[in-house]
Amino acid sequence: MSNIDDKTVIELTADIVSAYVGNNPL
Repeated sequence: MSNIDDKTVIELTADIVSAYVGNNPL
């Protein structure tokens, strides 16, 4: 777990953010 690719973290974060925004449109 100490060597996680930045791309993976960014992609996971993007998925979470997009899902949150999709459920909570501004």
